[in-house]
Amino acid sequence: MKLVKLSFCLFVGIVAHAAVTVRVLDPAGASVPGATVVLRDATGRDVATGRTSQPGSVRFTADAV
Repeated sequence: MKLVKLSFCLFVGIVAHAAVTVRVLDPAGASVPGATVVLRDATGRDVATGRTSQPGSVRFTADAV
C-alpha cells in the first residue's frame, strides 16, 4: 500500500462548520474500502482518524469553537 501525503490549509472566518471528504484509490483507480485515513494539522499533530467506507471514502467534520 502506498502512503500519500495530502496538504491543504483551511481558513475559517465566520463559518461555523467545515467538512473534508477523502476518497482513497489504488493505482488502477479502484476505491479502497477499509483504509485508515489520518487527518493532521499544519504541525503534523493527528487531529482525526477515520476508516474508508465501501465506496472508499471517509468524511471528517468540525465545528468552529
